[in-house]
Amino acid sequence: MLTVKNEEYVQAARALGATDSAILVRHILPNILPPVIIETSLSLSFAILMEAAPHFFGSGPQPVERAAAWTASVVPEATSMI
Repeated sequence: MLTVKNEEYVQAARALGATDSAILVRHILPNILPPVIIETSLSLSFAILMEAAPHFFGSGPQPVERAAAWTASVVPEATSMI
């Protein structure tokens, strides 16, 4: 944002009398939004990979066995209600 703030088109808009909020909305945000979106998507994908890597190698948290026992007791009761 600091490099965009010193660009010639921002200085020209300021010289023409544009307010700071108008310069921010019309000139600065459209020019910094694509890099911010790319950085956010790369950071999110990196976080997903860091979370998935231990599971891939088998050292992540193990699945809970209680869930299987719980569903085994609920399914016959649910089918008897139908």
